[in-house]
Amino acid sequence: MIYRNALLCRSDQRKSSVWARVLVPCLLVLGGSISTLASDPLAALPDDPRTEAVQSPEAFFGFAIGSRHLRHDQVVSYFRHLAEASDRVTLIPYGHTHGARPLLTAAITSPDKAARLDQLRPPRRRLTSGRLDAVPADAPLVMYMGYSVHGDEASAVNAAPLIAYHLASSQSDEVARWLAESVFLVDPALNPDGVDRFANWANESRGRFASNQAVAREHNQPWPGGRTNYYWFDLNRDWLPLTHPESQGRLRLFHQWKPNVVLDFHEMGGTSTYFFQPGVPARTNPLSPLRNRELTLQFAHEHAASMDAAGEVFFTEEQFDDFYVGKGSTYPDLHGAMGILFEQGSTRGLVLKNELTDRHFRDTVANQVRTSLSSLRVASKLRGELLEFQRGFYVQALRAAQQDTLKAYLLSGSPSRVAAAADLLKRHAIRAYRPTSETLVDGKSYPAGQALVIPLAQPEATFLRSLMEPLQNFEENIFYDVSTWHLPSAFDLHMDRWESDLPEHWTGAVAPGVPEGNAAEELAPHVTAFQRHEKAAGYAFAPTELDAPKLVARLMRSDADVRVATEPLSTRYADQTTPWSIGTYLVLRQPNRQRWHKILDILEQAARRDSIVAQPIDSSMTPAGPDLGSTTMLRLPKCEPLLVVGAGTRAYSAGAVWHFLDIRMAQAATLVDSERLSGVKLDEFSCLILPDGAYSDWGEREVTQLRDYARGGGTVIAISGAIAWLAGKGLIQVADESKATSTKAAAAFAITAAAEVATKDTRSAETGNLQFGDAGDRRALESIAGAFLMTTIDPTHPLAYGFPDREVPVFRDHTQRFPLPDNPYQIAARYDGVIAGYVSQRNREHLRDTAAVWAQSAGSGRFIMIADNPVFRGYVRGSERFLTNAILSGPALRIPASPVAATNSAAEDRDHDHDEHMHH
Repeated sequence: MIYRNALLCRSDQRKSSVWARVLVPCLLVLGGSISTLASDPLAALPDDPRTEAVQSPEAFFGFAIGSRHLRHDQVVSYFRHLAEASDRVTLIPYGHTHGARPLLTAAITSPDKAARLDQLRPPRRRLTSGRLDAVPADAPLVMYMGYSVHGDEASAVNAAPLIAYHLASSQSDEVARWLAESVFLVDPALNPDGVDRFANWANESRGRFASNQAVAREHNQPWPGGRTNYYWFDLNRDWLPLTHPESQGRLRLFHQWKPNVVLDFHEMGGTSTYFFQPGVPARTNPLSPLRNRELTLQFAHEHAASMDAAGEVFFTEEQFDDFYVGKGSTYPDLHGAMGILFEQGSTRGLVLKNELTDRHFRDTVANQVRTSLSSLRVASKLRGELLEFQRGFYVQALRAAQQDTLKAYLLSGSPSRVAAAADLLKRHAIRAYRPTSETLVDGKSYPAGQALVIPLAQPEATFLRSLMEPLQNFEENIFYDVSTWHLPSAFDLHMDRWESDLPEHWTGAVAPGVPEGNAAEELAPHVTAFQRHEKAAGYAFAPTELDAPKLVARLMRSDADVRVATEPLSTRYADQTTPWSIGTYLVLRQPNRQRWHKILDILEQAARRDSIVAQPIDSSMTPAGPDLGSTTMLRLPKCEPLLVVGAGTRAYSAGAVWHFLDIRMAQAATLVDSERLSGVKLDEFSCLILPDGAYSDWGEREVTQLRDYARGGGTVIAISGAIAWLAGKGLIQVADESKATSTKAAAAFAITAAAEVATKDTRSAETGNLQFGDAGDRRALESIAGAFLMTTIDPTHPLAYGFPDREVPVFRDHTQRFPLPDNPYQIAARYDGVIAGYVSQRNREHLRDTAAVWAQSAGSGRFIMIADNPVFRGYVRGSERFLTNAILSGPALRIPASPVAATNSAAEDRDHDHDEHMHH
């Protein structure tokens, strides 16, 4: 372990003549006193001669960095100034946020390379092809410097202008050498929407005299805070899902440039000091090479020297891991690069004092500048080693894949799920193919468009393995984030491992949208053309396609009458018979005559844009199953969802549902803050969605409101923690577990005891020998950080319509469990086993055969419970139909009485009749 320092009292910071140039501007801005211990971030830069045309951030903004929080538009303006004033700086726009803020990176290098940036990228990609025997002598090092992926971790975004200024203006020999040998991609704000949400709050929540008290308003953001993006997602978990434009644009840049080093600047709690990697040694992704850690240690020594020189305390090899590949500091590790995490103890506001620290915002910015500079220095020293490491990483990855008995992964499923997986893979520069004709695997055939072949022998084989292998056993079973990201489970696709030579027709067409640098021709998705017929009795479309609910929502916005088949059927058109499953959506001409032309336009556009092809129907009389006019064709009620957000709800869960409704489903929704719900007329909404949360501020008024709404015919949809709140308030009933047999209980106890003894915790193998220091780890071992579990569904249940088969993977990141209700007709899905990720033996047994999705009647309405977030991080798409079914079909759901209750009722009726007969 290197430089693991205990928390110490802060030593005096440097006090130099530079104070004079920041004191006046700060007083003008704050109008108050300033800590004499605060570091000047500008003074953290070397005292180099500089180009006069390039203004310093202080001169440009009119105040010193660290005296207030920069907004994103201010940072963008400064970077545009650098590009205009320096021939070293080129701005690379890469999109816009959901909030329409520009995303850009500054490429900073020597003027000669800056003039031919586009010519530098292809050689970079060849370096990562796995086929180069040596690094070209003129290959530039590429470093990506990413600041503030969490918007309220403000020291990072405020440090970025200083680093860019130094690289753009310094006339030192050191910087000239860096620029001659390297390209630096400085991304000042990875999360502009969050940066602005926080900066505006921080700047507007303090007066002329900033408070250093942790209870002050400026240190306590309102819900949801500035950490997240527009839809309240954690963008530092989005490097893998690529749900958002910020991540999509950043990954496009990543694979265009294939950087050697990725710096990831963050903040942590206000009582912490400063952290830089390496993290906890045992919690490193097993696919990350040992050489990666060795190089990380060399960086760490340079950071330590820089921080020691400034009198700052710090720590390494604690708390943070390097496991989940969807984080900014881990994703590069599986791509032949160095991902390095930095965590600065935060002030949130301008100054913070507590029992462990007395810190000014300028101190935090200065530290981020110091480790940025130390990263530049050590990367220059290690340039040759870093380039060789990247070349060798890809050579070894490709060679190992070519020698592996596994030749390809074959994914199969509905066309839209296959297409969604193909799109994500291509964004990660992974080549996948769509067989041009029917595919036969293990006696089962998959039509064209329903299979995806992913050869293992390609440069990104290492990352591909991390996506496809359903690992359940790990060296260390404690995780900072999730323990799995199994792609087939995320999209509910079947996976086969192919160990023979690939048939020629399997690799004849590359999946659509192959990223730049792959020379294969793009192929349009396999779809059947829409057939427009004004006189058709109606149209049907499959519920298994991911975009089917989006089409339903669009039709209903046009006041269309949309129905769902509650029994299997077949339809006929032009002498062709088409079978349809339960849950098929139907749009019939007769009830839609006034808007039929508009409906046909919508169906035609859906076939063209979303590949959802509705099939025409000749007659209401069907070859098999109920006819179209049957009452078994359930008419969907008008959809007007209300989503509760704000205090008491979990922003990640609320944001995931909001994003799904707004982007995936294109369904208008009303968002209401939790504290305002009591003033809302709930009967105006078709359903009320309660995302995961504690709802601790709600009282009897809200309980009564929800009870009355449900009893009056309303639909309440509860996700994860919201279920426990409903149960705790008596709004729903949870089954009595005491009915479990003593034999089953004894067996579960025996299994749990055996698991405790078999745990990998080497410090104490038996329960009776636990040590005080083991408490945290033992608690973590019984948590579920994130794993895929299999559920078994009742395909006839309206909440389970539209799934490809009876098994549906769900993603679970909590340990709450709910026994199966006594009435089996309430149950749509129940847990089976673990697919991927860490789940302790105790939790495996505890969860098996418990409720995953179920409903409960309440008067003429109902409560619908979904135990796991069905749209987790926008990545888990296989289970999203639970949510759309609850929203679309839930308001029409009627739960039959329990067969046991019905039997008892019938028996009571017979007894009553007998008594009456005897009386007469």
